[in-house]
Amino acid sequence: MTSTVEYKTVENIQHVKYTNLYYINGEFYYFAIKNSDSIDIKPIKTLGGPEHTRRIKSDKYEILPKIKYFKDETELNNYVNSLNIKELTKPTLHFSHYYDHNIAHGLYDALYPIYLCYLRFFHEKKNESFNMFLNILIDPGGWRMPKNYVATRDWVLNIFNDFCLGGEFMYKNNTTRNIKFNTLLVGGWHAGISFVNKKFIMPGKEISALEKLRDRFLKAYNINPPEKTNKIKIVIINSHRYSKKEKHNLIKILIDYSKKENIETKLVNWKDVPNFKMQLEILNNCDIHISCSGTSMLNFPFLKDNSIHINLGVREFWHSIPLPSLMETNICLLSNNIYCEFYNIYKFKEVLYNETTLLLDKNINNLKNNIYLKSKQPDYINKWQKLCLEFPNDTQELIHRLNGEKEPSLIFVRFPDFIIYEYIDYYKHFLNELKNRRHNFVL
Repeated sequence: MTSTVEYKTVENIQHVKYTNLYYINGEFYYFAIKNSDSIDIKPIKTLGGPEHTRRIKSDKYEILPKIKYFKDETELNNYVNSLNIKELTKPTLHFSHYYDHNIAHGLYDALYPIYLCYLRFFHEKKNESFNMFLNILIDPGGWRMPKNYVATRDWVLNIFNDFCLGGEFMYKNNTTRNIKFNTLLVGGWHAGISFVNKKFIMPGKEISALEKLRDRFLKAYNINPPEKTNKIKIVIINSHRYSKKEKHNLIKILIDYSKKENIETKLVNWKDVPNFKMQLEILNNCDIHISCSGTSMLNFPFLKDNSIHINLGVREFWHSIPLPSLMETNICLLSNNIYCEFYNIYKFKEVLYNETTLLLDKNINNLKNNIYLKSKQPDYINKWQKLCLEFPNDTQELIHRLNGEKEPSLIFVRFPDFIIYEYIDYYKHFLNELKNRRHNFVL
């Protein structure tokens, strides 16, 4: 019953597996025998996304078990037997959930990072049942979810529960039982969608972690592959980010293409789809998915293999930042089996009818001819990767600021296109400094 710990660092993400870890009176304990081998226990963050660190103290989302020593195994066992302890035999995923207002952050800044941790240790058991021991964080001063919003906190937590595939779902915040975790998994810091790295591709691509996340959800909701048909199904996702002109252009595309032979079109507003299973069913029957960037786009990872996602970008990042961006290309490039096409929002500044239909026609033709491509990185991502390769120390310092870990924090303008295209004065100064240092350097 002694405790052990195993650390695994992959793609600069630290994942941790504890065996025989104990939770007693609201504290984690690591049980060891006196005079045993030295014990190296490190504090581990239980978050996958960084934004909350600006307002919530780290002790709310770090785990550092206390070490309790016993003279021998007998003393240890006697102590455990006296605790009226609940033993969890299945692996348990321990992580923190913060985002009250956003399902995308819940999926990719909380769930995906801890599932990636699970895959690092139990790759061959990707769809087996496991437990969750969830730490709920409340932002003391953050944005609150509108009352009419569909994806409430409870809605998101129910999705997490379903993802367990029958395992126990427990809240750390209101747990009063003493627990023995036969296996406790922790660690996904820097693995979430809100973190920036030198590739600007989320970790887990080499093991197809995003596809495994999708497949586990399909199993959870008993969604089978769609029946084969000769029709190409196009779904356009509605969003508040579109201008009136852009929305008009997209509706015109829907109408025009619905008249074409063997093509079905549909406009989807996720707020009108009452549960997550129905959302997955829509995506599972979709061949071409079209969306602007942001939360409305981020159901695309649940598309079937060999489908196409067209990222239209946004003409303005926020109203306060009226600059075009493709935003979350780090998850678009994470997928191995979904082809992601990127609209040139930087050139056209808005979603135009002709330019969008050119992309659509190309991909319809590819589907008709069974031509399946791999996603091609936008040019600014190639330049970002080159910049990080050429100036590793400078860009690492910049990344700390992009991730909100150093001041001045750049977390709210953390996308590499903002840097490469010199949207922000800070970035102009940063790039000029590097160019002055090496006069022949060209992005």
